Amino acid sequence: INVGSARVEDCRFFDNISNGSGGAIFTLGPPTEPEGITAPLILNSIFAGNSAAQLGGAIFNNTARPRIVNCTIYGNTAGDAGGGAGNFQSSTSITNSILWDNSEARTDLLGASDVTFSVVQGGFSGTSNFGDDPQFVNPGLRNFRLLATSPAIDAGRGASSSAFGNGIDDIEGRPRGLDVRTLPPTSSPPSPCTTWPPAQSGSGHIPRGSRQP
Repeated sequence: INVGSARVEDCRFFDNISNGSGGAIFTLGPPTEPEGITAPLILNSIFAGNSAAQLGGAIFNNTARPRIVNCTIYGNTAGDAGGGAGNFQSSTSITNSILWDNSEARTDLLGASDVTFSVVQGGFSGTSNFGDDPQFVNPGLRNFRLLATSPAIDAGRGASSSAFGNGIDDIEGRPRGLDVRTLPPTSSPPSPCTTWPPAQSGSGHIPRGSRQP
């Protein structure tokens, strides 16, 4: 993606290979902003089994400003760093997403990223992030729905505003909203402003980052 505000939505990127950086997606901005900016929105998508010889097994951003919302980034690899996502002089925003079981020399995320309401293996600083196992149904068979016991269910934030791509439905076209869960008698339902549209086993929903998936 080279300059512009592309929208990548409801996509599945599996088993792509790059001999450089960015196994599935490479975003590239211009040297100077007067020439334009690269600010794509990547929404409701799944990245699994992608690899890059250098940086960013799933996604690599070079002088770009991508927004990654409601995505699952799982099992990607990079030869140098950024198994899940890598950044160079970029301002990357990641919300309501899961980065898990990505592998490379250093960390899931490389470079400057504003990560919120997301699951990142090993943890990542930012509002309402955590590093607990998201409990996918069967990632080996590319079933990224969440088990009913997943701590990720309803742990995200509402993403229906334009700032988050108006994410009303998940990757399978199901309306996003709070999943029904068994709560102790003294518990109150989760606030609707913290919905994460993941899904429960057999429910057809999926994880907050990429509900469907």
